[in-house]
Amino acid sequence: VSTGQYFLVNRDRLNDAILRDIGGDPDAYAGEVLPLSAWRTEGALWYKMVFRGEYEDLCAIRPAVEAAFGEDFEFSASSPRFFELQKKGCNKATGLRFVADRLAADLGHPVVTVAVGDQENDLPMLMAADIAACPHNAVHGVKAICSRHLCSHDEGCIADLIEGLERLG
Repeated sequence: VSTGQYFLVNRDRLNDAILRDIGGDPDAYAGEVLPLSAWRTEGALWYKMVFRGEYEDLCAIRPAVEAAFGEDFEFSASSPRFFELQKKGCNKATGLRFVADRLAADLGHPVVTVAVGDQENDLPMLMAADIAACPHNAVHGVKAICSRHLCSHDEGCIADLIEGLERLG
């Protein structure tokens, strides 16, 4: 669970996938790593819960989590090993619109938003952007909604995007 001050991790549930993600050292993960029994949630604002594990395990638990919490939360995968839930409306699209509105107010004219994403959790942002792009290795759902398809993310897709935008003038 991500909060503004710390991460909450159930130390009793650490597995190989989580240890890989945190570099093998649970004590080095952010400022604090706390067992479930020590979670300080009273009055704390948490904004994201990430289930980390093997892809097959996440696919198995996702339907139950969505059924139990679907009215209050949004769900998405940010990688094959990450399944996330957050408050409805708290996603990358909200952030993109916030930044665009602030820039437009500061500049005194509308701005064009460009977003690049590759996973399910990027879909709201890509749909909110004026220009939506994805790397070659994006998941199918992302590729289907993007107007610009770039090289793979590990081959310089942002440089590829910038070159393409420069050609447009």
